[in-house]
Amino acid sequence: MIDQSTFQWPQGRSAVELSEEIERAVAGGDWMIYMIYGVGEGTHSLYIDEDEHQPLVQFLGERQDEIWVAPSKEIAPYLKNSER
Repeated sequence: MIDQSTFQWPQGRSAVELSEEIERAVAGGDWMIYMIYGVGEGTHSLYIDEDEHQPLVQFLGERQDEIWVAPSKEIAPYLKNSER
C-alpha cells in the first residue's frame, strides 16, 4: 500500500526547501511524489511559485541520474506493478 505521506504539495515552499527534502529522500533511499499542476498562483490549486520553479527544475536536471521525474501516468503503472 502507498503511504499517503509520500505525496507532497509544493505551494508556498521554496526551491531550496524542496531540494533539501528531495536530498533527504535520496539519501534515505526513499521516494516521494510532488503533485504540481501549474506554475504560478492562479494556474491550478496544486501549483509551484514561478520564482521557485526554475531553480527546482535546474536542481532536478543536475540530479537526473539519481532522481526519476515523470508524469503520474508513467508512475502509476510502476507503482501498481511494484505492489505485486
